[in-house]
Amino acid sequence: MSVPAQIAIDARKLGDTGVGQYVRHLLDGLGRVPDASGYRWRGFAHHGGWDHAVRTPPGLARVTVRAGGYHPAQHLEMGAHLLANPPDLFHATHFTMPLVIPRRTRVVVTIHDVAFFQKPALARRGVGQVARLATYRLMMRLAAWRADVVCTVTAAAANDIVGALPYARGKVRVLPNSTALGPGDGPPPGTATDTILFVGMVSARKGVLDLVRAYAHSLDATRAYRLVIVGPGHDDYVRAVRDEVARLGLNDRVTLTGPLPDATLREWFRRARVITLPSYLEGFGLPVLEADRKSTRLNSSHEWISRMPS
Repeated sequence: MSVPAQIAIDARKLGDTGVGQYVRHLLDGLGRVPDASGYRWRGFAHHGGWDHAVRTPPGLARVTVRAGGYHPAQHLEMGAHLLANPPDLFHATHFTMPLVIPRRTRVVVTIHDVAFFQKPALARRGVGQVARLATYRLMMRLAAWRADVVCTVTAAAANDIVGALPYARGKVRVLPNSTALGPGDGPPPGTATDTILFVGMVSARKGVLDLVRAYAHSLDATRAYRLVIVGPGHDDYVRAVRDEVARLGLNDRVTLTGPLPDATLREWFRRARVITLPSYLEGFGLPVLEADRKSTRLNSSHEWISRMPS
């Protein structure tokens, strides 16, 4: 009797925005696919990461990665796990895939965008910025070189990836994002739709400062609506946004909530008159899909299994 193939999934981004939601919905989709029971599953996440998973593939063996994110020790730890028990397929859901992967293991890597090549000025600033950018670009190149398949979420992102990462040529597959968060058929009767809503990482790349300034500039037209900014962010940039809100006299008009649980976020989507995504660059823009009042669950998350080259 043959042993079922083993598939390992990198879920270290669980709990983050963007990629974290992608991983969460991927695991949820795989947990709903009948064929998933025919594989052996293993997942890697940070401490507390599995708390953010709604559903996972049947029988998933959960491994907790102890070393901190982006630290060299994490590559050694992940590599040790993979070498000790080599999977048949490893899905790296982010370009920061382990540097050590068994040669016999086939690799799918999801690259959501190549912003570090296209918009380096929007990367997080501070001590070590140049070194971080160089490291991220190197990691993307290595991921494209090692991967058997490079998965991305839009045709535009696929073109950008091939342009920036020649190793990806001929390997790219486009599999659109899905979400289970959709707020349903709209707000209940009597719900006040009095909000202009932003959901995502509060960072320079997302254009949140520009959003605050545009809101202030158009206040005559938007006075009936408050601006609500939902999501985590880089401390220095969040501080700059709060300072700008105060400078513009908008403390009673603009709210930064930080990250919110799904139930609360769903209510903000219901209250929103406008969903705004003022990003300078997006691989997909998942909040727009999450905000779609008529969104339905997409069951294509598992397709990467069957799209591996023979």
